[in-house]
Amino acid sequence: MSFMTNDEGVRLTQIPKDYSDGRTKQSFKDQTDVNKIIARHARSGTLSHLEQWGGQYGDLSGFDFQTAQNQIAKANSMFEQLPAEVRREFSNSPERFFEFVNDPENSDKLAEKLPELAKPGTQLPNVRPTGSNPPVEPEPAPADPEPTP
Repeated sequence: MSFMTNDEGVRLTQIPKDYSDGRTKQSFKDQTDVNKIIARHARSGTLSHLEQWGGQYGDLSGFDFQTAQNQIAKANSMFEQLPAEVRREFSNSPERFFEFVNDPENSDKLAEKLPELAKPGTQLPNVRPTGSNPPVEPEPAPADPEPTP
């Protein structure tokens, strides 16, 4: 930027440089070239997958990857269907929930410790009651028939 001064040398205003010719400054062309930016980052600070993980692939011969993925998906689906209050008690962490429910001390008392799990019909609340859609109390669950030996 340049400045305009009066006869006594006092700066009066700041006058911006004129860039109206539409040309760009060519000294920045290498710094703004996408191909050169990517090439610079590809060279520095990265390792190939083999260099990074080669010695840690591990022996997973007794492990069925697809079965494990299906179990994880089922567990996540179960957790997502829980009432929000229950998920909040476990900080929205499926891991914490399943640690709690799989603890032998808690397995017989789940209905007592987490009454929201035992309430039927609370998983899909009527969130917008209107005149034509009044709130409905959940119906009691049908009684379980006596198990046959």
